[in-house]
Amino acid sequence: MDNIFELLMFLVVVGTSVFRFIKGRKTKQIQAKLLALAPILNTSVDPGGRSISGKIDDVPFKVKYEPAVENLPERVDLTFEKALPFSLQVEHRKGSFDPHAASEAGDTLLEDRKFDERYRLITDNPEACREYLLDPLFNQGVQLVLSEGYDLRFTKRRAVITMPDSAWLSDTETAAVSLKRILQLGYSLIAEF
Repeated sequence: MDNIFELLMFLVVVGTSVFRFIKGRKTKQIQAKLLALAPILNTSVDPGGRSISGKIDDVPFKVKYEPAVENLPERVDLTFEKALPFSLQVEHRKGSFDPHAASEAGDTLLEDRKFDERYRLITDNPEACREYLLDPLFNQGVQLVLSEGYDLRFTKRRAVITMPDSAWLSDTETAAVSLKRILQLGYSLIAEF
C-alpha cells in the first residue's frame, strides 16, 4: 500500500512540474513577442525582461504581459503613470440594466441611457467623472477602448487599459500597429489632466 501511495505522490509531483514547465515556457514565449516590439515602438525593455516602457510626451507608460492566475485570465496591461483627479473603473455591464439596482450597487450613472445600459461605472468623484465622460471627445475615446473589448481603470496615480488576451501578439507588425494605436488613444484620454 505504501508503494502505491509513493508512486501516486511521485506522479503528482512530476505532473505538477511538467505543467509548470509548459506554462512557464508559454509565458516566456509571449513575453518574448512583447519584448520584440520594443525597438519598433522606440521603447526600452525593463530590467528582468518582463515588460517594455517608454514615454509619450512626458507621460511614462509600461506594457506588461500577465499570465492567467487563479480566477484572472491572461492579459496585457498598458499603464500610464500620471496623477489623475478621480478614480474611475469602467467595465462591460453583465446582465440587464436596472437603474435602481445599479444605483444601490454603487454605480455612477451618466444618465445617457445607451452608455448606462452597456457599461458599469464606478468612481470616487461622480460629478468630475460625469463632466469628463459627457465631453463628446472623451466619451468616444472611452467607448472606443471598451468596444475593442478592453477594460479601463483610473486611480489617483495611473490609468490602466487591460487587453484581455495575448493572441494579438502573434504577428509582430500587426501587434506593433495595434499597440501604438491603443497607446496613443490611452494617452489622449489622460493628456488634459
